[in-house]
Amino acid sequence: MFDHNYPYYELPQIESLPQMVKRNAEERAEDIAFAWFDGSNRHTVTYKKYLEDVCQAARKTETLAGTGSHIGIIGENSYEWLVIYMAILFSGNIAVVFDKDMEEAELRDVADRMDLSLMAADAACRDKSKAALDHLEVQSFEECLQGGGPVRSPEDFRTDDPDAVCSIFLTSGTTGKRKGVMLSHRNIAADINGSCKLFEPSGVTLAVLPFHHAFGLIAAVWMIFNCGIPVYLSKGLRRIQKELLLVKPQTMMLVPLFVETFDRMIRIAAKRNIPAEQAKQLFGGNLEYIICGGAPLDVKYVKEFRRFGIELLNGYGTTECAPVAAVNRNHFHRDGTVGLQVPGSAVKISEEGEVVISGDLVMTGYYNAPEETAEVLKDGWYYTGDLGEIDEDGFITLTGRKKNLIILSSGENISPEELEGKLLHLEGIDEVIVSAEKNELAAEIFSKDADDEAKETIRAEIDRLNKKMPMYKRISRIVFREEEFPKTTSQKIIRRTEHA
Repeated sequence: MFDHNYPYYELPQIESLPQMVKRNAEERAEDIAFAWFDGSNRHTVTYKKYLEDVCQAARKTETLAGTGSHIGIIGENSYEWLVIYMAILFSGNIAVVFDKDMEEAELRDVADRMDLSLMAADAACRDKSKAALDHLEVQSFEECLQGGGPVRSPEDFRTDDPDAVCSIFLTSGTTGKRKGVMLSHRNIAADINGSCKLFEPSGVTLAVLPFHHAFGLIAAVWMIFNCGIPVYLSKGLRRIQKELLLVKPQTMMLVPLFVETFDRMIRIAAKRNIPAEQAKQLFGGNLEYIICGGAPLDVKYVKEFRRFGIELLNGYGTTECAPVAAVNRNHFHRDGTVGLQVPGSAVKISEEGEVVISGDLVMTGYYNAPEETAEVLKDGWYYTGDLGEIDEDGFITLTGRKKNLIILSSGENISPEELEGKLLHLEGIDEVIVSAEKNELAAEIFSKDADDEAKETIRAEIDRLNKKMPMYKRISRIVFREEEFPKTTSQKIIRRTEHA
């Protein structure tokens, strides 16, 4: 790690995703863009072939929906998903990205609120989509990919307005109904351009995060695609261990859930006294960087992975920022922080301690929700709701959520996330939520080994921690729960105040 920043990595700038796809098809025509395994059989697609497939599907999309329509896409991660998503953009329509696990009632509600004209669904989601959207046309992926005529030239598909909305991503819904985050070509291009200046992959990647998350699609797929690096498509967490051995990725983008899974693999290897270099073979042997985002990450994982020659670089973002707002760099990073702001954007801390962001990467607003938009977009700044600090070198540290702030009758302000971070370092605590009850702090704890002896050990550990804390930050009440906390699809714990 350098003790100072260094020049940005340089790549040609893009103005839209379609422009990026066309450029790569010209400059890297026969290079591998995407690959995946069925068993041990590898399938590959070149940049040129990908563009051809997109143009074929875009022709069919125009026939079905014209231009300017809201077209939903729902399904498992797949090459076909990526073709149809890009075809929607090429044809001048707007892609509304749905969670494949969404239940029928919510699917119907969201489709109505997002003014959907058409839904593209894979085989696993088609029946559910047809049942929920009986008033809409639902096309299978196979039907969407059949152009029904000669392939048109890429130049026939024009997206000249960089400020036109091209995608709507749905928020995770922890505070009620999901909102539709409208991202323009300029928003997404600005985030890719800036992120590529901070971090540079140099080997193949394995994309495991769901595409309906902005981080899983824009950062884990399109940013890598923009760098000219092959993107291997994972079949999911159940297959990941085998895929790691087959793909041998150099870089991966993950959320803490996957990091914790990898950490368990490391700990099992350590118990078997497997040397660090051999343990690294569990991940294919070439893994150098993991960029982690989507939820807070304990710094203990950063130190653990570094012992095995893997840099775990924490980042920060929101769907509203297309999505990456900050990330630690390849050779300039600081443990415990979420890195440096994306070039081309501005990040500052408000008087209330809130992280606020401006720049081309900030969304155009929430679809059909002017009041909610006005709450977070003020004078060109996006108010994230996150509390944080920025050090003299520009590294950003998150300290909690503004809406979760606990204010005691004494006037003391307490970030529950700060205390939860300390409690998670104690042995036996797997998940915890800190809240205020009758002007005292309570910790609700889930422990996988919650027998009576383990609970007494945890109570004793918290007593020791309390003695090191000021009086107003001490835990007065402990409650053990039998099951894990409910979570969003991005594995963020849903607090009681958010789903009450």
